[in-house]
Amino acid sequence: MQHSEGAPVFSLYQIKKIRIMNTPLRLLFVAILGISSFSLTGQTIVSSLITTNQTWDISGSPYIIGSNVLINQGVTVTVLPGTIIKSPAQKTLIVDGELVAKGKKDTVITFDSVSIQLTTKSTGYDFSSNTGSVFRYCLFRGNSMGGQKTIDVNRVSLLVSNCKFLNTYYGVYAYNSYYDTTKVRIENSIFDYTGFNYGYALYAGGQYTYIEMEECSVNNSYGIYITNHTLITKSSFTNWHGNSGLRLNLYGSFYEGDITITCNYFNKFRYSVIEMVGVPTKIKTIISYNTFDSSERFLDISLMSSSNKVNTLKIEYNNFLKYTKNSVFVHGGNNPGSADTLLLQNNYWGTTNTAQIDGGISDFNDDITVAAVIDYSSNLSAKQTQCNNPNPGGGGAGVKDIAASEFRIYPNPSSGNIQLEIGDNGWKQIAIKDLNGKDMIVENTNSNSVFLNCSSLNAGIYLVQVSGIHGVSQQKLLIQK
Repeated sequence: MQHSEGAPVFSLYQIKKIRIMNTPLRLLFVAILGISSFSLTGQTIVSSLITTNQTWDISGSPYIIGSNVLINQGVTVTVLPGTIIKSPAQKTLIVDGELVAKGKKDTVITFDSVSIQLTTKSTGYDFSSNTGSVFRYCLFRGNSMGGQKTIDVNRVSLLVSNCKFLNTYYGVYAYNSYYDTTKVRIENSIFDYTGFNYGYALYAGGQYTYIEMEECSVNNSYGIYITNHTLITKSSFTNWHGNSGLRLNLYGSFYEGDITITCNYFNKFRYSVIEMVGVPTKIKTIISYNTFDSSERFLDISLMSSSNKVNTLKIEYNNFLKYTKNSVFVHGGNNPGSADTLLLQNNYWGTTNTAQIDGGISDFNDDITVAAVIDYSSNLSAKQTQCNNPNPGGGGAGVKDIAASEFRIYPNPSSGNIQLEIGDNGWKQIAIKDLNGKDMIVENTNSNSVFLNCSSLNAGIYLVQVSGIHGVSQQKLLIQK
């Protein structure tokens, strides 16, 4: 393991020897520790400036970010599986260099209340060579503080794979690429908000920002803002609380692009599932093979003028379930009495009764100041099933396992025996592992308070892992002899 700026790491035996040295040497020891990052009983304080390549691993974990930290340009920080990075003061890890965080399915990396900013100087992800800054099997814990950006991508590309974002206000923020081409791909990942901690899973913008979201799950969110270059597929969006849902900013005749939203499931939205602002002439938009279920409004289309060209918009082969009044709502335009036609053909509306379908659509036929009329002809008589995806986000291969209930260990450090207080109810397995992952003690229990005799363990650092019905959680244990 490497520690910032070459700071020394002392064993417990060496520390005991130092304690009996004379006063000048003790003062020298304290001064050395104050130079930069250090590790003591498995904790590493990260220095504010990182100028050499580093590897962060379990033995130095948790890594504490107490002030804003900068990874210099040309410098790589590699984070190994099981590592925990915390910022009690919600500080920012600024990346001018490269940040490679690759966890494993059963040994994830945790970022707790840390904001990560990838600047224009940083080494973004290269999708052709699979190199550069990346996050795999990471858990990002936020506190839903307004405006806090968990991952802020500034004009560089990034891959986020098999990750979970819990209570992060802006999960991924990519809103600055008006000049350079940026590609952000989010795959097999989960965005979850609990209690009243709501936020935006993805907030993107910019003429040259390309977004891909595939096999993800977004629960209890405020919404998602996407760009004119977006692919969202095989994902699930449920129980949203914001008014915008998926917001497509399509206005601007100088914008070009392709937006494809296909094979997704939308359920229990407070207001609009998809909000489309403007139907432009140069952005091809396809919304197909999705299931819209239980929301106040499925489509909210706001026209910026009366000269919209509808040949760039296709909404077809979708399932519109629990269809009610204003499920499709069109408004806007500046030329009363004149309307284009928006095509919503070949969709399933839960009925073939045209009067019932028409009753759920608000357009030019209901208000002559609206600049468009909906063509819902050729409606389907059966629900589309070819895109059924019962477990979107499940492709994350265990990503749901990384949000287990917390547990407490005391005493820690310990000379032998420990007590565990565990939040999960039901049967669970407790495993104490060495740093190589070897099981040293394994016990199955259904108790929330567990006593373990660890007198057989040698002095050193171990991992205590609790696996229950709600997932897997782990902490470090220091055995002192």
